[in-house]
Amino acid sequence: MPETGRLRTVVLFASTTAFILLGISIRLHAFVDLDRAALHWFESQRTATRTVIALAVTTLGSDVVTLGIVGIVAMSIRKLSRYWMNRLLVTVSSGLVLNEILKFIFYRKRPEFSHPLLHLYTNSFPSGHAQAATVLYGTLIILTISLAESRVLRIAVIPFGIIMIFLISVSRLYLGVHYLSDVIGGVLEGIAWVNAVGIFFDR
Repeated sequence: MPETGRLRTVVLFASTTAFILLGISIRLHAFVDLDRAALHWFESQRTATRTVIALAVTTLGSDVVTLGIVGIVAMSIRKLSRYWMNRLLVTVSSGLVLNEILKFIFYRKRPEFSHPLLHLYTNSFPSGHAQAATVLYGTLIILTISLAESRVLRIAVIPFGIIMIFLISVSRLYLGVHYLSDVIGGVLEGIAWVNAVGIFFDR
């Protein structure tokens, strides 16, 4: 499934529009009931085993692990494609900076629980883990489809990447450090950024 300029433009416009509308809705407190319902449901599903798994999965979306994966992949493809090495590095690193800027702009506080599993004092919207996972694995999907000679690998990378984005995003809800709208916002931001950087690199 090769990239096309028109498709990327459509996806960029759609995801950016959806993100803006979501941000406005959050400002207007339109998602309060849904966010609270989702948090309480995940809180009711907590067990010791699930918590250990969630903590392990959420680590995969941290900045350290994300940049570590990027570094390993970039080094492995530097001789194969300088274009994809540079695009991967720029997309992920600039995406992390963008997320911090958006967090500052929206300045939304984290969810509050009487017995939280994690104590975080940074802003909540959009979710940095969800965004980082979307940017990293979204780019790896496109990169693999473009470079891999194995048809099996090109097919397998799509569900693998989607599952990783889903699991990391859900782990943030389970741990109670993000609202559902935060996670959705992070994914939308990530989709928009992957396509925006792709358009920029191919100009």
